[in-house]
Amino acid sequence: MINRNNVVSGGSTGLIELMPCGNVRKCAYPNVETRKQSLRDLEREFQIYKRLPRHDRLLQVIKYSPEDGLFLPYMPRGNLREHIKKLSSSITVSQKLQWVYDAAEALHVLHSHGIIHCDGTRFCLPRSWDDASTVRTDLFALGSTIYEIMTGEQPYNDLPDDEVETRYSRLMFPDVQAVRCGQVINACWRGEIKTAKEAMELIQYEMEKPQ
Repeated sequence: MINRNNVVSGGSTGLIELMPCGNVRKCAYPNVETRKQSLRDLEREFQIYKRLPRHDRLLQVIKYSPEDGLFLPYMPRGNLREHIKKLSSSITVSQKLQWVYDAAEALHVLHSHGIIHCDGTRFCLPRSWDDASTVRTDLFALGSTIYEIMTGEQPYNDLPDDEVETRYSRLMFPDVQAVRCGQVINACWRGEIKTAKEAMELIQYEMEKPQ
């Protein structure tokens, strides 16, 4: 039974509830129409976690059952987007570069174990609705993630999603000449980077430059 007072977040696969023990529980939506699909999604997520190694860039499953859901460590600072918004003026370039590197490293771990991340609309490479996500689409999303970390805004933040998708489909991207890691971002968007490992190496080069 979900205590709605303790729900701290939610996503496409379920609700996130903060438990008295200090961990979080990801559980299926209670809505009868969506519950079966939500349970299947949670089971698939658990199977993915089982395939992955212990790694500093990944959460570790504490326990799972279809009845109780997926138990994970609680991240009290929330997601990185909200964290950046709260502390934007005090975040150093070196910290941003470290987050960028960490994101690429996490993606590399996923890809090296046959897992595609499949990120959201604002970040993804335009394609037919029934086309599967790929390493290429993940790397495109990585470019957008790097852009947001370095600038504090999503690409084309002032435009609706459909207009962003139209521009992406025409290979019209935000100007990144003055953005740190701009070459990496552009290479991700244009498909010039083929692996997350390659992105890591380019970001490492950026990290070694004078601040």
